[in-house]
Amino acid sequence: MDLSSAIDFVLQHAQVINFSGSIIFGLWSMINFLYYNHVDKKRRSGYLEIGEEIVDIPPTKLEYLILVSGFAQAIAGITCAVFAVLKQLDDIQISYSWFIAIGWIFQSLTVLISTSPVSIAPRYFIYLYLLEIFNQLLICVKSNSDMLVANQVLLGFNILLFVLQIINPVKNAEYLSKHLHNGRTPSIEDLASPLSFVTFAWVEPLLLLGTQKHLEEEDLPSLSKRDEMNYIITNWKRFRVNRKNSVIYDTIIFSLRYAVFQQLAAIISTILDFAKPFFINKLLNWIQQKKPEDSLMPGVYILLAMFLANCTRNVLYAHIYLNARHWGMQIRSVFIYEIFNKSLRRVAGATDKDKKSAKASHGRIVSLMSGDTNEIRYFITFIHTLIIDMPITITLSVLGLWYLMGPPAFAGLFVILITGPLSALIMKRLYKIMKVIRSFVDRRIQLTNEALQCVRIIKYLGWEPQFVERIVKAREDELNSRLKQVFTRMLLVIVEWGASVMVTFTSFMFYTVVAGHELDAATAFTSITLLSMISDALSDISQTVTQVLDIRVTIGRFNSFLEEEELDKYTDEHTNMPTETEIAIKNGEFTYRTAPSSEEESTFTLRNINIDFPSKKLTAIIGPTGAGKSSLLACLLGGN
Repeated sequence: MDLSSAIDFVLQHAQVINFSGSIIFGLWSMINFLYYNHVDKKRRSGYLEIGEEIVDIPPTKLEYLILVSGFAQAIAGITCAVFAVLKQLDDIQISYSWFIAIGWIFQSLTVLISTSPVSIAPRYFIYLYLLEIFNQLLICVKSNSDMLVANQVLLGFNILLFVLQIINPVKNAEYLSKHLHNGRTPSIEDLASPLSFVTFAWVEPLLLLGTQKHLEEEDLPSLSKRDEMNYIITNWKRFRVNRKNSVIYDTIIFSLRYAVFQQLAAIISTILDFAKPFFINKLLNWIQQKKPEDSLMPGVYILLAMFLANCTRNVLYAHIYLNARHWGMQIRSVFIYEIFNKSLRRVAGATDKDKKSAKASHGRIVSLMSGDTNEIRYFITFIHTLIIDMPITITLSVLGLWYLMGPPAFAGLFVILITGPLSALIMKRLYKIMKVIRSFVDRRIQLTNEALQCVRIIKYLGWEPQFVERIVKAREDELNSRLKQVFTRMLLVIVEWGASVMVTFTSFMFYTVVAGHELDAATAFTSITLLSMISDALSDISQTVTQVLDIRVTIGRFNSFLEEEELDKYTDEHTNMPTETEIAIKNGEFTYRTAPSSEEESTFTLRNINIDFPSKKLTAIIGPTGAGKSSLLACLLGGN
């Protein structure tokens, strides 16, 4: 079915489509009204939650105009419904008019109850306006003369409301800046209008300011609330209550809405990628079949459609990466919190003689918090490429080549089967190198931290050369491993690039030489575009697989750290303690926890400890060096 056939089908069934749309419009408006009438106050659009306080946000002048237009639309809808009854139109038109009128009445009531004082209608009204604009356009095309003027009035109101909604900011930015942010600009992303948000126009003021001066901290707007660490961790702790799943699994569920949006948008944008070869084929076929007396408008329509599809794809891609940045920031914040929280509860490491049971060093913890969490955040940004882009691109490209060239198109795919095992061997080697690199990075960070923490002793004893030699040696080992990684990656890229070139060459050779087909312009240029898309996908496989292997190592390190043994929690075995004493130790014996293989070695032990800490009084722990003062405090704090 081509475009003209689809338009004819819509026009022929316009009445049924309009009636269905009016039912959806009316029911949706009614549900919105009922929801907003019972929803919690802080969930409504004109309120903002500041800590435990719910603050009213006054409306702007534009928001009052939206309200007036909404009431005018409701009155116009009722007028059309009454007019349809008086003119004794058919039942479908009467029902349609009443559904629309009822829908606008509920929308107006929703605007009134959604905020106090009155503020903007909910943002999803935009979709209702689009639905109603589509319905009214169909009616204006198919309507009789009696209802034409009324429908044109309704269409004008819908267009006006739609334009006002897409240019209206989310909240009163001037009020927020003055009263809630101490003069600092609120998050420009959160306050952007729908049109500004879609087109990224909200970034323009900051970019313009950056061209005029060096940006200072006070020039930057406030961070979006959803990116604030406190907001993320508060929701995370609330989400984790009574959940026994792994942190990795719960993190995915916790941020599922970001993942769903990214993958759905990636599906649409990947399909729009094929608008280019599709319209190229249509344009070249039209040029080949065009006669001198034919109109040029079909070609103009094809070019316009290709332009719009490409613009839509680019906007979607931009929002995919913006969403991915928010998603990655949320996951990174959760992981840093879990690592830090675990580091306070974990048992101290094993002795050097027990390497197998050795726990994470301070260097490894620092590496997990800085490097590994950033690796996860970076991988999240491009995860749609692995899950959506490459599979759909390769599948649709192969199907397109089959449609254009037939069986000869599959000749080039045998090249992939040949180079596949070789690529797998290289990837396996690359994975081993990455694990070695991570261990060298942990060792280098650990040595650097030791040198910084003990710098006074090192300077006093003159041990600088020895420590510098150890750090340099660790760095050289890391660089040598990274050099192996670079050469291995280069080999993988060469194999993947060579495979993509051979796929193109083999496909065209079998199509022209073996099958004996003539290669016309439409087939040639469309096939080249599709083969180029396959080549790009195959070339990205090496980088994507590298990221997957890297993230596999990272997740393994993260899980092994979280699975380390934790400290035993104290339990109060004495309920008859004196009221003036809150903390006490009776006949206590404490020793440092060691690895099982080291139990026979002597360790420092505090024995026969009896002490009371009076409530609301100062208690001092004094004694000579090595007497155990710090060890006693560690016992009180639950240290190991």
